[in-house]
Formats: sequence, C-alpha cells, structure tokens
Amino acid sequence: MKRIDRQGRTRFRAIAAAAAVLAPFGVPWVAGLPAIALPGAGALSFKHRESIQASGPFSAPARAGLGPKTISGAQVQTLLSSLLFLNLTTVKPAIVSKEDIALTDAIGRQVKAGERPKIADLLALYNLRMKEKHYLAALSCVSFISFLHSSSADAKAPSPVSDSDLLKTKLLAGRELLERAEDEAKSFEANSLLHLKLAKTLLQSSGDKKLIERVDNDIEKLEKSGLKPHGYAGFLMLGNVVNGVIQYSPASFCKTIKVGDCIVSVDGVATAGLSSQRVRRLLDGVEPNIAKLKVARGKHHFATSFKRGEPLPANVPDGLTAQQYLELASQLREVCRFEDGRLALAKAQKADASGPIAERASKMLSARFPKVEPSKQAVTLYSSAYWLHQDKSDAAEKVLQRCIASWPEFELPYRQLASVYRSSGRLNEAKTTLEQLLKINPNYARGWCDLSQIKIELKDRDGAMIDAKHAVELDPDDAVVNAWLTELSKKDSKTK
Repeated sequence: MKRIDRQGRTRFRAIAAAAAVLAPFGVPWVAGLPAIALPGAGALSFKHRESIQASGPFSAPARAGLGPKTISGAQVQTLLSSLLFLNLTTVKPAIVSKEDIALTDAIGRQVKAGERPKIADLLALYNLRMKEKHYLAALSCVSFISFLHSSSADAKAPSPVSDSDLLKTKLLAGRELLERAEDEAKSFEANSLLHLKLAKTLLQSSGDKKLIERVDNDIEKLEKSGLKPHGYAGFLMLGNVVNGVIQYSPASFCKTIKVGDCIVSVDGVATAGLSSQRVRRLLDGVEPNIAKLKVARGKHHFATSFKRGEPLPANVPDGLTAQQYLELASQLREVCRFEDGRLALAKAQKADASGPIAERASKMLSARFPKVEPSKQAVTLYSSAYWLHQDKSDAAEKVLQRCIASWPEFELPYRQLASVYRSSGRLNEAKTTLEQLLKINPNYARGWCDLSQIKIELKDRDGAMIDAKHAVELDPDDAVVNAWLTELSKKDSKTK
C-alpha cells in the first residue's frame, strides 16, 4: 500500500485553479511564476510585465470557434479541458456532496454528447459551492461561465454572474487560498510560496491594506526561510506515527510522547495524510520554540508540548566539550551527515585524549558509521529510498537495490532493504540481506540488532539473544541497540 499525501494531492489543483480563474479576468502578472500546463488545455504562461496569456480553453480562438448549439470534436476537447477545472480546482478535500457530483456529472454528459453545457447548471454549481464555502472551486465555475457566455449569441448581454458577485468570489477564494498556503508553509509544503503569490493576486482588489501586508510578510518570511525548518525536534516518523527518536535530540528528552503515538496535529496543523518527511519537518518547526501537540495513544487523546531546539549546526563548531562533540556526532549520523559526524568524533577524542569519552567515540565511529565514507550521490539515493519506505511506497525496494548495485560497500541501503523485506513478511530475504551487510562491516552494531529481531520472528530465540548482546558490546552508547536488548531480556524472563 502506498501512503498518499492527501494535502499533496491538492498541489496541482490549487495551481490549475488559480491559473484557470485568473486567465479570463485579465489579472495582472505574478512575479516569478512559471508556465503551467494542464493536460489537454494548453499552457497558461505568466509572461514578464504582461497579463496572463491563455492559449488553452479560455483563449480567444477557442471562444470564437464555439458554435451556438452543438460543438465539434475539437471543441469537445476544449470543453473537456474546461470541465477538468470544475473537478480539480479546489484546495479543500475532494468535494463529496451528492448535489455537486450530480451537477458536475450532468455538465460532463452535455460536453461528451457534443452539446453546449447549460449555463443554468453551472450557475447552480457555482451557488452550491459558494454555499458549501468551496470558494476557489466556485471561482472555477465563474471561469467556465465566462468562457461560455463570451462565445454565445448573447455575448453582448450582461454576464450571468454580476461584477459584485465576481469580486466577492475572488476575495473569498483568495482568503481560502491564503489560509491553506499559510498552513502549508508551516509544514513546508513545496508549493506554499506559489499559493501565497496566487492568493495575493486574487486579493489585490480587496483594498484591505492589512490583508495584503499580511500576505507580503508571509511571502517575505517564506522566501528567507527557503522552506527549511529553523527548529529541531528529532522525532523519527512513519507517517504521523512516532517510530523512534534521535538520541540526544530534544525529542529524546520528551517524556510525554512514546513510540507508537499518533501525532494528530502540531501547532494547530493537522497531520493526517501528510508524508513522513513533512510531519518530521512540521515537528522541527519554523523556529526553536514550544511545540503544541495533540496526540492519540490508542483510544486516549491528549494535548502536550515540548521545547524545540536549535537546528544542528551547518559546520562542526569549535569550543565544545568532549561529551558535547560525542552527542553532536550521534545526531549528525542520524541525518546522514557522516563526514561532519566523523569530524565531531575526532574533536571528542582530541578533547578527552585517552579518557573514557575518547574510547566511546572510537566505538561509535567503528560501530555506527559507514566503514567507507559514501559519496553524496549514494547518500542522496539512499535518503530518497528511506522516505519512500517510511511512506510505504513499493518503489523503495527497487531504489535500494539500485543503490546497493552502484555502491556495494555502503551499509545503510542493506539495512533499509532488509526492513522492506521484513515489513512484507519476507524474513529469510531480510536475514540474508543483513548477513551480507555484516560481511561488509562486521562491527555495524545496528545490523546485529536488526538480525536479532529477525531471528526472534524466525523463532531462533537463542541466536537473537546472542546477536543483541553482541550489538551492545560493539556500541554500548547506542540507545537503539540497548532498547532492543532490554525488550528482548524482558520477553526472555517472561518465557522462563
């Protein structure tokens, strides 16, 4: 099963919507926007210092060629493209009201039969969507109505939608898009900046200086941030479910949240349907402040909070203690910054000379870091596969196999591929993959830990205990391998 980013599905909807609803009304150019292509509808191009130019269903040639009663095959395609706008142009969840579905289907049947859609049906759909507060979707109806009216025999007559209603719809649609874009920005949605700019375009005629200033501030803040978190939490996520924490991170000191908890919302932003990466970024936050969460643990729902930390430094700083360097190295390793992690361990060893922290740093380097420094390409491909697997995508397996084929000495893809096999019940394949990993790097503690977990599922309890203890011997500071040995020991004591 693939995890679907439900809010991600609306990215194209919002872009197509804004382009569709702006084109017929000659809305001014929005700086920095690319051309937008809609299948079967041509491209809507945002040209420098010009109004939006439409070469799709709303273009002058398309309107001129539309007959008064029936339409040709080519014109059917033009109207089918317009019909897409009715179904795609909303940044809210899919419209499910029976009335909306019936009206949209009726308009679709008219187009497919080669008939001009009835403006009365479109007006009814427009009024319904205004009533249901799907304002951007309602504005797409106005676009369709404008297209049909301008090509009809009554083109010189007043538009079925008055100027005042059009202005009202544009402003409400702009506010709807603004609110969604602001929520998207909190979870680092890639198109949030584009949506903010489109919202500003819709709101320009409002005359509300405070509202426009608010949009401008949002745009400026987002452009400066680069859509990257400026806080740090350290939770490891499977969708919106906590799968673990990064050792020494702020999350590791949060006692109210446990592995298996479902994070329902972060700072008021719902997480349902978001990808694992977006939920993790949402938890990291835009700044190191207090994060307010709503959590579900089974049937129990509760509110809690934790203090975010500063992001991990871009470069390993000078002047830290040996322990601080050790903790920093551990965290850098978890985000695949292996080179910086090695540097931090070297500084820990230097700061402690031949002391106990230097010994711990040496064990961490041997047991937790790749034996050979991987290339940036290898880490990038592995990271993409990691997020695919976290979101339960079938593509993860092939990406990991390609990564192993290209960089057979890189340990992490083997471990992740074993996790893919294990999650689909292919335990023997998982076991074989981990054994391959441990031939490459026999000191890789988490490989032994994972192998122990596989052996438990294969009913080899003695072998599992041996491997778990060996993992802790290799890396006694690793919270992951220690937690597994503790859990396994508890299980073992219960069976005796």
